[in-house]
Amino acid sequence: MNGWVGFDFDGALVKFPSGNGKTYGADNEEVVSFLRTLKQSGIEVRIFSARAGNDGSRAIVQGWLIEHGLSDVAITDRKDFSMAALLDDLAITIDPATGQVMTHPSALNTIMARIGVRIGEPAMDKSRVPETKVKVKKDNALEGQNLSAAPVGTVVHKTVTADSVSVTVTPAPLGVGGSVTK
Repeated sequence: MNGWVGFDFDGALVKFPSGNGKTYGADNEEVVSFLRTLKQSGIEVRIFSARAGNDGSRAIVQGWLIEHGLSDVAITDRKDFSMAALLDDLAITIDPATGQVMTHPSALNTIMARIGVRIGEPAMDKSRVPETKVKVKKDNALEGQNLSAAPVGTVVHKTVTADSVSVTVTPAPLGVGGSVTK
């Protein structure tokens, strides 16, 4: 693979400190495991953190990497064109083709709550949202599936005929047309 995957340190690889005597909290085991899996698969991983810009903070991250047998992982605070992905507790995903916010509203509100902002539910704009259509035979598991658990704002149309079930799912355009409360 050409490129690298960035992992934020605070809030992603480790939790925020909680009186443990360190300047960072306990490991987020799932994220650390994912980093190891990518690295063992030959994918370049880097720590992408604001701590990289300060020698003292950088040394703390380097110490954590050494403790975890990851001393060869680079630490940076800079994106480049070979960055393939970023795992970060503050990231909001944008579709580069449409400019549409892809982060689910509940996650978006968790992130924005840090600055006292709440994003309201967006207005549905079908012209900007791709639809997914599925047609299956009646004996397929989809027929009895509970579609009411779809995310808020998702439009689900289910049509049942004598020999098939057709489902059209139109996801809500997350963040588009919503209100902001501060």
